[in-house]
Amino acid sequence: MPSLSLLVALLAAGVTSPELVARAHGLLENLRAGDYAAFEAAGSPAMQAAFDAKKAQAAWVPVALALGPWEARISEEVETKGELIAVHVTDRYAHGELTVRLVFDAQARLTGFWIEGSKASARPAPDPMSTATFTEVAVVVDAGGHPLPGLLTLPRHGGDALPGVVLVHGSGPHDADESIGGVRVFRDLAHGLAADGVVVLRYAKRTFVHPTAMAAADWTMEAEIIDDAVAALKLLRAQARVDPRRSFVVGHSLGAWAAPLIVARDPSVAGAVLLAGNARRLGDVVLDQLRYLSAADDGRIGVLEHIQLSRARDGLADMRAGRSADDLAGLPAAYLARLEAVDPVAVAARSTVPLLILQGGRDYQVTTTDFDLWKGRLAGRAGVTTHLLPRLNHLFVAGDQPSVPAEYAVASRVDPEVVRLIARWIHRP
Repeated sequence: MPSLSLLVALLAAGVTSPELVARAHGLLENLRAGDYAAFEAAGSPAMQAAFDAKKAQAAWVPVALALGPWEARISEEVETKGELIAVHVTDRYAHGELTVRLVFDAQARLTGFWIEGSKASARPAPDPMSTATFTEVAVVVDAGGHPLPGLLTLPRHGGDALPGVVLVHGSGPHDADESIGGVRVFRDLAHGLAADGVVVLRYAKRTFVHPTAMAAADWTMEAEIIDDAVAALKLLRAQARVDPRRSFVVGHSLGAWAAPLIVARDPSVAGAVLLAGNARRLGDVVLDQLRYLSAADDGRIGVLEHIQLSRARDGLADMRAGRSADDLAGLPAAYLARLEAVDPVAVAARSTVPLLILQGGRDYQVTTTDFDLWKGRLAGRAGVTTHLLPRLNHLFVAGDQPSVPAEYAVASRVDPEVVRLIARWIHRP
């Protein structure tokens, strides 16, 4: 039961517990509708200062991508915490369940919001590759005090002096399989390439294994990706069955963006494969994603979406001008500024290391605009091979409809053509 003082205050405000439950559901509906401004407006002054519309969006979007559309309410629970009331809400979504806690004060203002539990029901697509073609060995990649569990996938046939590959993740924390919804991007690549005579090393990303090692705003590209990729290459070349003269990097998304930087750090790399790597500055890529998602439901951008996009554009301009340190779509401004100061295409243009660049035609996260920039800016540079795969999305999964976030939650596999193109390029004379 609420404390007597809290009960008196709520009664004075004309608010009952059922109304708080209804208010909690209404705020969740605001989040699902993308009305982050309304969510912010429901907060107390302290809540608005600590958890504004941008932070609400950054917290909610990854959950929405993983769970898909809302389906039904499951349960509500009301709990008193001193002079506050917490409402625990559990809902069912297309691809799992979600429990959140919303805390209200005596004036029924939101004072706290936590995602307590997310249980995705999506299961990665079964791997059709037979272990008769490969074996896997547990390894540890360590770039100076940050041990990362990994897997070395070895062909069962083909003898020794084989080419080897290190797989490099995209943005955010990822396990060794780069599991995203119902897709295991790196598992599919590792097993497919090993079946074609390539040794593959994949490992859990540092931000996945050691998420509190450094504040998000302090992460650098070296600490997040490059140092560990270089350490993994060293470990790969030390394997008895790997020809150290034929070690390759395969980067996906932000890992593809970083691939030229990894090659610059490690001149022993024989080549790099870029899967959906952005050529533009990351802030511009994020704005394009927001535009696409704003119109994904009905093909048009409404008034609310226009306001949100305008805020994002202004926030990016302020960040680039040094006028603001606010996050952009969940990315700390300092982190984003460090990434935007680097031009990986220019780094690649100065290199002579062979490159294979693959792009999905349905990809809305990194689009054909980026692919065309890679091709255009590297035109005339020897050793560059490019392929556009029209039916593939950002995870290199095939489909015939425009890609949307909910698609990622469906159990799917990387298209075998991607594995074939990479293997053929690695084995070329």
